[in-house]
Amino acid sequence: MYISIFDASSSKPQCDLYCFNILKPLLTHASETRTRIENCESSVHDKETRIVNLETELESQNSYGSFIDQPTERSSRMEQLELDQWSIYSPTDSTYSVSCAAEISKLQEQIAALEAHAVTESSVLHIKDNWIETLKIELERCRSDNQPELSSSTGSTTTDSVSCVGEISEIELLRAQIAALNKEIEALRQTKLSFRVRRKESGDVNDKSIMNCDSFENSSSVQQIYIPGVGNCSVLCDSLTAGSGWTVIQRRFDGSGDFYKNWQEYSDGFGSLDGEFFIGLEKIHGMTKSLRYELMIVLTDFHGAEVYATYDNFRLGSEAERYKLKSLGAYNGTAGDSLVNSLDASFTTYDHDHDMWGGNCAKYYNSGWWFKWDTYSNLNGVYANEEESYRNGIWWWTWRNYGVAKTVQMMIRPWKK
Repeated sequence: MYISIFDASSSKPQCDLYCFNILKPLLTHASETRTRIENCESSVHDKETRIVNLETELESQNSYGSFIDQPTERSSRMEQLELDQWSIYSPTDSTYSVSCAAEISKLQEQIAALEAHAVTESSVLHIKDNWIETLKIELERCRSDNQPELSSSTGSTTTDSVSCVGEISEIELLRAQIAALNKEIEALRQTKLSFRVRRKESGDVNDKSIMNCDSFENSSSVQQIYIPGVGNCSVLCDSLTAGSGWTVIQRRFDGSGDFYKNWQEYSDGFGSLDGEFFIGLEKIHGMTKSLRYELMIVLTDFHGAEVYATYDNFRLGSEAERYKLKSLGAYNGTAGDSLVNSLDASFTTYDHDHDMWGGNCAKYYNSGWWFKWDTYSNLNGVYANEEESYRNGIWWWTWRNYGVAKTVQMMIRPWKK
């Protein structure tokens, strides 16, 4: 006898549970997929908004075009400058020096303006490059992580690519404009140098615009400059030690010079520019009173080790102020700061005692220097021919205490940011 064990009313809940367990993973995956698609669409929308903002920024940069998008005007200006330089060059003309100096000053102002503009354009270009690269990386990561879901967003992706191509074209245009500016700057520099060469050949050494070695690019020789309050004088330039533009104010290397000098000799300067020398306190004051200078001190020992110290705002007072060390600025270097103790000190020699000690520091240390009660440096001391610890020698306390240096050079140049 067959007996049915199937009861439809009692088996329905079991069937529902069985079907739910089968469908649950599929429903979960569908929910997760929908969430990922929504996140991706939101991310793509954000990228489109950022690219639109970037395009707006680049369009605003076109305001620079009023200056740099006029090649014809620049060419005409260069031709006019070339004609001007020949019309100005007339050694027999009584107004020659004044006109030429004014023209050089005008060229310097134009070069400074062009250099500043080129720096601005380079900065903008660098920012745009970084921004585009960031957008590209983020878009590529979004595409690779969500490739299936992005199949329905091809239109947006194409828009992103077109926008990026447009940004790259703008960047290439900016690069071309910067290259043109650099060419114009170099042409102006060459024009300025040609003026100076012609002045020198004509025997005119009264160019008051040449006040330091910064006017002689890559020069490491003796040059003629004009120092306010002093006049025309010869100086030694150095472009080998730490870049171009340095005017050497003191040099020691073989002991051939005697640096135990009186007040007048330190004021005027002494020695030979092809040997050991001190340029003179009056010349240093004349140079640093009208322009901000940086000071660099380079020392070497008898084993060839070299250290340096720089100060970014070096300035001396006048003779009436006893050539006070009025400013040093910020220190940087490897030698340690052994000059800060001399800040605000007057210069002292054996015949003019301006230190704060009861005796005469110049006599005690056999030199002339900016002494207070004592000193942490003595670069004008007695030269020693071998390594030793010598109080009266050439030393820099934060480097080797009283250990003497084999060579020392002090030099200055106009401070640049």
